[in-house]
Amino acid sequence: MQDIKILAITEKNSGSHYWRLDYPISKINGNEVGENKLNFTLNEFSENTFKDMENYDILLFEWDIALTVQQLGELQAKGKKIVYSVDDYWEFSEIHPYYSQEQKRVYTANRVKQLLLLADAVIVTTERLALNVLQFNKNIAILPNFINPEDFKQFSEKTESKKLRLGFIGSVSHYPDYLMFKQVLNKLAKNKNIAENCQFQLCGVSENNPAWNTLIDMFKKKKNIDFVVKEKLPLDRFMEFYQDCDVCLVPLEYTEFNENKSALKLGECLATNTIALGSSLYSTKELKGLVVADDPLQYKQSIEKLLDKQYYNSVLEHVNKVNSEDNNWQQRLENTKLVFNTVFMDDLSSKMDNVNLYSIKYKDEQATEYTPVMNVNTEKGWRFEYQVFLDKLEEIKNLEGFVSFLSWKFPYKTGLTKNILAKHAEYKQYKDYDFVIMNHRYWDSTYDYLQFSYKQHPGLEEILKKVINYLDKEFKYDNKNYVYSNFFMCKSEIMVDYIQNWLIPAINYMENDIWELVNQDANYESGLTKEEFKKLTNLDFYNFLTFVLERLPAFYLQNNNYKVLNLL
Repeated sequence: MQDIKILAITEKNSGSHYWRLDYPISKINGNEVGENKLNFTLNEFSENTFKDMENYDILLFEWDIALTVQQLGELQAKGKKIVYSVDDYWEFSEIHPYYSQEQKRVYTANRVKQLLLLADAVIVTTERLALNVLQFNKNIAILPNFINPEDFKQFSEKTESKKLRLGFIGSVSHYPDYLMFKQVLNKLAKNKNIAENCQFQLCGVSENNPAWNTLIDMFKKKKNIDFVVKEKLPLDRFMEFYQDCDVCLVPLEYTEFNENKSALKLGECLATNTIALGSSLYSTKELKGLVVADDPLQYKQSIEKLLDKQYYNSVLEHVNKVNSEDNNWQQRLENTKLVFNTVFMDDLSSKMDNVNLYSIKYKDEQATEYTPVMNVNTEKGWRFEYQVFLDKLEEIKNLEGFVSFLSWKFPYKTGLTKNILAKHAEYKQYKDYDFVIMNHRYWDSTYDYLQFSYKQHPGLEEILKKVINYLDKEFKYDNKNYVYSNFFMCKSEIMVDYIQNWLIPAINYMENDIWELVNQDANYESGLTKEEFKKLTNLDFYNFLTFVLERLPAFYLQNNNYKVLNLL
């Protein structure tokens, strides 16, 4: 029997982490699946996490992780698998608390998309969320949030109360949904029967968030309403809120974000013998047992009926029956075990057929996921990676498909780890193109890119025009296609043509005919020390050769009628 060692990154006091990672893992840790045994380790993230991952087969995390995509890509290159658990939509609606924080909103969305592309497999909670993930990753397992009521028996006995207790139980992330209740409250406060016989609770309040104050004021303004504030509890005591609550209020705004959410709250209600009252949006989810109320009148009528103890008990029995039938938590755990066994046994990483990606290195410790090529040229070190282009010419003449020569820094500059690159390329049908540009578009056009280059490297324009003229090519601008730092791949026959008819003649011309002009300071400060740079190039400064060659692909494209894909 083989142990599958899985490291799950947890976040203390996070309800999402508890239900998505901590709780199900505690139920299946040590379980056997076929010839394998699942051994989970749950750790909070620390500086040693990346190093610790070396000792595991699978890394499991939820929502975000304090590792770069490059670090995660390095782990994948070493054979480690990445499983990403997502239970919320990453595009926040206008009513979401984070929506107004544009920088955080945009960063979060882009970060999640990168992680979805990178992951070997993705776990989601709902079918709707799976459809959104599908554009980034095809290896999706739908594992709904389910709760075994037997695990929460201590909360099934309600405390006694003469009043019907209605509570909002959750985090401030539901602030927009809770705020919807204002109109409902206005109507309820006018109803004498409800005002005298009901108590409203706001549970999970934290002092450090002003949104709670807005919600508290909303209730306090209704002087005839019995209202109680309950402060936030630690995760191991969170379900205690339900002991003093008869009806859990679950309003949901009809937004894309909420439509993607699971019905976990209904699972909590089932486990604690509580009625849920709220949005019909829940009727589209994995659990559906609740009393539907979408407007103030429906809330008023439903609450009035629930004040009748006999009616309350009959409704409670019905909704518990509905949710119990759908709450197949045993199957949820069995499916979870199968996911990790499948990830361990199968290679789920995306691949690009007939793509040869070379990664140019200068030191052994420079990590790369692609085929490493050590640049050992010392005689003409100023050529840098272009020496590898020349050295590999005869080899790539015999290759089929696409070829690319990339600096080892490529994933750090683009965020394109091997898996992310493969998925991007696959989804954009790279095989239908001749030439794929893999750099972000920092400038609007080739003209803007070159003007920026000329300012950075005074004297570059003159040399570049001489080279293009020598090659007998047109010096023209294109508004779509420019290449930064050789971040491109193309069909092998195109790469051969480019090297033979552009790169080699350009290098020969610059090193022989106009070397005095080329071998001048290009005004570029290297990340290398002066000693390292001197050892590598035998020069005291960067000359113009590499900066000219970096800009050649743009003119090559503009002088040839290729079908070009801008990947990013």
